[in-house]
Amino acid sequence: MSGKADPTVRDMLEAIHGALQKANRRALEAYRTASRERHQLLSRMLPCWQTIQNTLVKMDRAVASILERARSIDRHMDEYHDMVAGSDEQRSAVDHHRSPDGHGLHSAVCADLRGDPVGDLCAEPENRSTGVYMLLDTSGT
Repeated sequence: MSGKADPTVRDMLEAIHGALQKANRRALEAYRTASRERHQLLSRMLPCWQTIQNTLVKMDRAVASILERARSIDRHMDEYHDMVAGSDEQRSAVDHHRSPDGHGLHSAVCADLRGDPVGDLCAEPENRSTGVYMLLDTSGT
């Protein structure tokens, strides 16, 4: 509006303009304050997120390793079942695979469970034909 306009209208428009500028400054300051607070919260949470991510990566590796070991144990058990159910020739192959202490097959299954022998769990069972089942099948079936 030109300077020649009605002074009352000009004063009203200047008051409206001033009020809008003041409201804009307050809204901008509120936005900046809230944004700063959110960024502070996020920066404090970052170490926790990194720890959680590292833990999840380790868990993923552990689960993958356990699944691989389980597949290996299943393969050993399938081979064992095939040998036990097979002919005398296959049974002699079972005896051939036993270690000198007589624990060969049993220990192989125990070692695969954790990647290394697990102490007392690898002790010789009283009955070889059911000992492996007692070691692996703890569900009672």
